[in-house]
Amino acid sequence: MKKHFCPNRSTIGHKPLNTAVSNNPSSKFTPYKNEQMNNQYNKYNHGYKKAWHNSNIKQPVDNSMEILHGSADTIIKQYEVLSDLIKEFRGKTHGSQSHILQNNSLQIVVYYEVPEGMRDKIKGMFSASTKNEIKIHQQQ
Repeated sequence: MKKHFCPNRSTIGHKPLNTAVSNNPSSKFTPYKNEQMNNQYNKYNHGYKKAWHNSNIKQPVDNSMEILHGSADTIIKQYEVLSDLIKEFRGKTHGSQSHILQNNSLQIVVYYEVPEGMRDKIKGMFSASTKNEIKIHQQQ
């Protein structure tokens, strides 16, 4: 009976087994082809750690929300402007909630995050663009 030698186990740092050497070729252990590759992998990559912590640092962000209300067309335009501003400043939209009001108008709450210090700038740009939209609709 032959003793089983696991090909995936590294032999580095282990003492060789004291086994009797035989001249009979059929009784010799023939290693798997992957054993050398596994030993090389273990030798050179032992203790290797990926530097994920350097590339995975999250930038500080400010969370915010906007309440959009009006007709469906008005909300679509407001949402497009807001989402463009969020993308421009490399932020993320987290979600929204919609409500139907009593006068058949809609209200949508949009939750988003932007890099720290950009919230007031985005809110200012959004309110300025929505005021311009309202003036344009009133003049027509």
